[in-house]
Amino acid sequence: MVMQKCDVYAFGVVLLELLSEQESLRYVVDEESGGYSRQSVIDSAKKAVAYGVGGVRKWVDKRLKDLYLLEVAEKMVELALECVEEDLAKRLDMGLVAGRISKLYLESKTWAEKIVSEGDEDEDGEDDEDDASEDDAEKEENEEIKISDNLIITHIKKVQHCINKCDIKFWISGSMRNPGG
Repeated sequence: MVMQKCDVYAFGVVLLELLSEQESLRYVVDEESGGYSRQSVIDSAKKAVAYGVGGVRKWVDKRLKDLYLLEVAEKMVELALECVEEDLAKRLDMGLVAGRISKLYLESKTWAEKIVSEGDEDEDGEDDEDDASEDDAEKEENEEIKISDNLIITHIKKVQHCINKCDIKFWISGSMRNPGG
């Protein structure tokens, strides 16, 4: 039971790293002292959530360029923070985590498909795919959405692979162990 909870914790850290494109532990310049201070991805995620409206948007991987469903990103960050809960009794089990990630993936995919399909219709509801008058800005925006969607799907597939195979090697207490073998 304890080892499974450790795996969930490590998975939560990996999920936060994927969402933010931050390392699990990094050093940042302390503005007050001018020195360096340690900051974990967990602490930065907690600060983003505590910041309220816009906190998660500023924290999420900048390469996504706001081309994602913010509510899904917020739920994913909250899920990851539940995975890294210090109290073992409150920490989620992996089955629940997998189910919630799958649900969030479907929400995100449905949203992305809706956005792309809305971009393909003109004002009278006719399909605009073959219409040469579509301006370059719309084409670029649709392409950015597709790129963003692919990036999100890639991240989620990595997460699902980790859940399904359970073959990530985690660093725990300074030594590496493989939960799958």
